[in-house]
Amino acid sequence: MSVTAWAVRCNDLDDPDLLAQLKSRLVGEIELQKAACCRKPSDAMRFALGRSVLRALIMATLPEQQTRPLVHWNDVTLDKKKNGTKPCLSRIAKQLFPHIADFNISHDGEWVLAAVASDGCVGIDVARVYCPGHMADIEYINEFSLQASSLSSEEVDYLHLHSQHRITDFYRIWTAKEAYVKATGAGIASVDLRSISVRLWMTQENSLDMTVNGQPCDLGITSGSLDNGGYVYAVAKPVSTELSLSKVSIQHIQSSCQNTLIANAR
Repeated sequence: MSVTAWAVRCNDLDDPDLLAQLKSRLVGEIELQKAACCRKPSDAMRFALGRSVLRALIMATLPEQQTRPLVHWNDVTLDKKKNGTKPCLSRIAKQLFPHIADFNISHDGEWVLAAVASDGCVGIDVARVYCPGHMADIEYINEFSLQASSLSSEEVDYLHLHSQHRITDFYRIWTAKEAYVKATGAGIASVDLRSISVRLWMTQENSLDMTVNGQPCDLGITSGSLDNGGYVYAVAKPVSTELSLSKVSIQHIQSSCQNTLIANAR
């Protein structure tokens, strides 16, 4: 069992030519409509790039014995699970890509991350480590967590009394919770985030200790950083599943799309 993840950075979120290219590689009217409904070009860029990263990743993880020209970029069609909170492969796509049990996408700032799981579920989340210049770190954490009802009492105590890197630790907690909820497919609005507690003081290296409703979490949570700590991410996956995360360039994503188109035409 394995989870493979790609992290792609977009340095120019307002590049109209790149946005046009990425939009041309969206599949289906629903995806085109979602991109068109984005208020800002940067939001449309993240959405369209996320779909391209996902499709390139799924194509790249095809088993070697499966002949690549038999499948096409446009064959990676998406649907929604019955609860409507998490995308999944369409019925036809599941037949073409049986090695994909689950997938997830996240984006914030300049980074887009996608993950695919060969078994079980997966959730991924990335966030820019940010605090407004006019606010103290603890003031910002208090305001954010109050609005989102996001922190357990022991997380509040840790951030107030023990953390030496409050903003970074806050986002490690936040992304871990988001990744877990996304993996379960429950939907962030339907979960009391205070019932999930990320115990950073008990964490060893990048594997986070988490409880849900006072019980040990049934998923493994891996945390990491990008841009020398400017961003943090978390991946939720089955405990025994190995994680491989690689940084991939936009040029690689573009060539992946082009190569599948060429292969299909031969």
